[in-house]
Amino acid sequence: MVRYLFMRYIAPFKWRFIFGFLLLVGNSYLTSVLPVFMMNVIDNGIQTGDTANLTVTMVSYILIFALYVASMYLMTVVLEALGQDILIRLKTDSFKKVLDWDYHHFTSVSPGKLVTRVEGDAEKVRFFFVIALVTVLQSFFMLLFMGIIMFRTNASMAMLIIYPLPLVIGLIFLLQKFIYPMFKKVRRLMAEITSKITEYLTGLDIIKSYGKEDLFFERFDKDNRDKYRYERNAEFGWITFFNFLFMLQEIIIAMILKSGAPMILKGVLTYGALIMFIEYVRMFFFPLIGISEQVSQIQRSFAAFSRVYELHNTPVHIRSGRQELAAMTRGVTFSHVSFAYKEGEPVLEDVSFEIPAGEKWALVGETGGGKSTIIKLLLRFYDIERGEISIDGVNIKDLEIRSLRQDIALIEQDFYLFPATVLDNLRLFDKAISKEEVSSICKKIGIDRFISRLPQGYETDLHEEGGNLSVGERQLLSIARAMVKKADLILMDEATSSIDPHTEKMLDKAIRLLMKGKTSLVVAHRLSTVMDADRILVIHGGKIAEEGTHEELVAKEGVYHRLCRNQLLIEEQGEVFS
Repeated sequence: MVRYLFMRYIAPFKWRFIFGFLLLVGNSYLTSVLPVFMMNVIDNGIQTGDTANLTVTMVSYILIFALYVASMYLMTVVLEALGQDILIRLKTDSFKKVLDWDYHHFTSVSPGKLVTRVEGDAEKVRFFFVIALVTVLQSFFMLLFMGIIMFRTNASMAMLIIYPLPLVIGLIFLLQKFIYPMFKKVRRLMAEITSKITEYLTGLDIIKSYGKEDLFFERFDKDNRDKYRYERNAEFGWITFFNFLFMLQEIIIAMILKSGAPMILKGVLTYGALIMFIEYVRMFFFPLIGISEQVSQIQRSFAAFSRVYELHNTPVHIRSGRQELAAMTRGVTFSHVSFAYKEGEPVLEDVSFEIPAGEKWALVGETGGGKSTIIKLLLRFYDIERGEISIDGVNIKDLEIRSLRQDIALIEQDFYLFPATVLDNLRLFDKAISKEEVSSICKKIGIDRFISRLPQGYETDLHEEGGNLSVGERQLLSIARAMVKKADLILMDEATSSIDPHTEKMLDKAIRLLMKGKTSLVVAHRLSTVMDADRILVIHGGKIAEEGTHEELVAKEGVYHRLCRNQLLIEEQGEVFS
C-alpha cells in the first residue's frame, strides 16, 4: 500500500516534495534561531552601548524574521498546491475505479460509503500531506535545532528545560489516551444529532399526525445532554492540561532565573543568553503538543488511504471485449443460460429463447422469478455461469461493453432524473445532441406541450430525482430519453408498474413510438401492457414455464392463465384468485 501511495501520488510530484521539504527545514531553523538574534541584540548592542552594532543586529533580526515569514508563506503555498494536486488525482482515480466496478459491488456498498471513500477519505489523505505530516516534521526539526543551540550555549541550563520532558510526554500520552477520544465521541454525537434533525424534519408530518412531538423532543434532548457531558469532560481535561503546562513553564523559567543569576555574576552566562533560554522555554513544549495532536490524524489518514487503496484494487471480473456492435439486424439469443447471484442459489436455470430483430417480447411471472435478472444479464451487469447470450450471433462477452450498452435503451421502474435541466436530462449531458433534435423527438411523442409549460421550458432545472414533476411526467421524460439515445434494443423493466391506469394510457402512445421498428423486451406485472407482444415468456422458478402469444397462453390454462384471472379479479372484486 505504501509503495502504491509513493509511486502513484508522490513520485509524480517528487521535485515539489523536495522543494517543500527544504522550505520546511529552513523555516524550522529560522523559527529556532530567532531567539539567538534576540540574545545578540541584548549582549552585543544594548549592554555594550555599541549603537552601530545594535543597528546591524536589529536589522539582521528583522531580515531573518522577514525571511521566516516569506518561507512560511512559500511553504504553505507549495504544500497546499501539492496537496490539491494529489487530492484531484486521488479523487479522479477513485471515481474512475468506481465507474469501472462490476455492478454487484454497488449492491454491497451503500452510496453514502462510496461518497465517503471518494470524497471524505481523499480529503483525509490531502490533510496528511498538507497539515499532519508538515506539523510533525516541522515540530521535530524545531525541537532538534533548539536542542542543539541550547546545549551549545550552556548545557546545564539546557538540562533544566530537558528534565521535565518525560513528565510532559507522559501528560501528552494521557491526553492522547483519554481526552482526544472524548473529542472524537463529541464529533460523532454532533454528526448523529445533525442526522436526526434532518430525519425529524423530513418526517415532521408523520410526527405531528401521530402526536409524537414530545417523544421525539425527549430523544433529541437526550442526545444533546450526552454530547454536553462528553464535551464538558473533554474541555475540562484539555483546559487542565494547558493550565498545568503554562504553570510548568513558569516553574522552569523561575528555575532558570535562580540558576542563571549566579552564572551571570560569575560571567559564565550573559543576560542575552538568559533571555534566549526563557524564550526557548515558551517555545519548547508546544511542538510536542503539535506532534501529539497529529498522531491520531496520521493514523486516520492511513486508515482512509487503506480504504481508498482497497477501492482502487477491487477486482473487476467483467472485462470488455473488442468487437464493436453495429446496428442490430438479427436479434437476441439466450442459449442454455444459467445464473446465480450466490453460489448454490440459482436464479436462472437452462433458459433459452431467441428474439428476432424488430419484435416485441414480454417477460411475465411472479416476483423473484428471474425476469429482471435477464435484463441485467443482457446489459452485462453480471456474467452468466453457463450458456451463452448473443446479439446478431456474437457472444456479448466479445463485444466492447460501451458499444453494447450504447445500443440498448433501458427504462426502469425506478427511473432517475438528475438535478439538472430538462434538456440535459433528455440528452444525458451529451452536447453533441442538439436541442432541436431533442425537441423534435418530444413533439413526436406529445410531451413537448407539457415541457413548454414548465417555468423555463427545456432549461427548467429539475430537483433531485425530478421531485418537482409528477410521476407520469417523469416517466414520459424517461421514455423520451430512451428515444433520444436511438438504440436498437429497448428494455423495459416494470416501467409502468407505479403509474395509475389513466396515466398509463397517456404513456401508451409514447411507448408505442419508442418501440416502433425496434427489438423490445418488456418486463411487466400488469399483463394489459404486454397483451399485444409478439411473444410472451412466462418465467417461473428461474425457468421458462410457458411461451406463446396472449391468446395461446390463455388457452393453455396454465400459469399465465392464472395470472390473468388474478389480475382480473383484483380489478373487479378486490380479491386474489388462488
